[in-house]
Amino acid sequence: MKPLPPEKIASYTLAQLRKRTAVPIDVVADREALAVQFARTILQRVRTAGKRKKRVVIIMPVGPTGQWQQMADIAVAEKIDLSRLSIVSMDEYLTPDASRNVPTSDPFSFTDFIKGQFAQKAIRKCGFKKQNWIVPNPKDTSAVEATIERWGGVDVAFAGIGLNGHIAFNEPPAASECWTDESFAKSPTRIIKLAETTKATNSIFGTGGDLGRVPDFAVTIGMKEILSARRVHVFLDWHWQRFVLRRTLLGPVSRSFPASFLQTHKDVRFTITQEVATPHSLVPE
Repeated sequence: MKPLPPEKIASYTLAQLRKRTAVPIDVVADREALAVQFARTILQRVRTAGKRKKRVVIIMPVGPTGQWQQMADIAVAEKIDLSRLSIVSMDEYLTPDASRNVPTSDPFSFTDFIKGQFAQKAIRKCGFKKQNWIVPNPKDTSAVEATIERWGGVDVAFAGIGLNGHIAFNEPPAASECWTDESFAKSPTRIIKLAETTKATNSIFGTGGDLGRVPDFAVTIGMKEILSARRVHVFLDWHWQRFVLRRTLLGPVSRSFPASFLQTHKDVRFTITQEVATPHSLVPE
């Protein structure tokens, strides 16, 4: 179908969304339910792979955040073997000079968060292997693609979507940057400068509004790695993602809203909260 202008899709109901897109949209009650669903979706993949004695490779965002501890706790409680699970972290913040990942002592360290919420317990109690987890690094951005190839490709790229449509930290490029839609869709793992929209959003939820404390740079897997995954599964749980959902699925496919490229993927699924499913109305505060 022909893409719709943003002002028309903002008020689309869930029924209207499902009528205009072939992408499956699952709805759960709230953020807690979404975290459990996220964790169980991954662990079911692991169970299936284990029966076939195959590796399961996933790309994982740090957020939504609740699924990490759920995944560890459920795996321990149900004695799930995680030795065949391989994880590619989507992104990581960088030091001010963009030369290296922030240290794990930094409150913004995604790596430290994942260690504390999931990896330490999974390694100790469920057979998860440290070498089966890679984090993008600015010192060797090509390592992600090489590792994915060695592992046999990505089974599922899990993702959230930012306010400006970024997926991972693939920010909409500035007009001065020499990207076309085609080249952007093939963008590899690389160092990026965070968009002001992203910094503002992250300051609201992470620093109490201290915009200057949010890092300026990150290293991110590219659209190439995401769109090359055999499946992409998006989880949305913030109220402001109501429009993000609709713009992603129904708006024009363009580098100005990177998540829109998911329309070109043959196997995409969304899981959202009831709040995200509800059309938003313009009620200024």
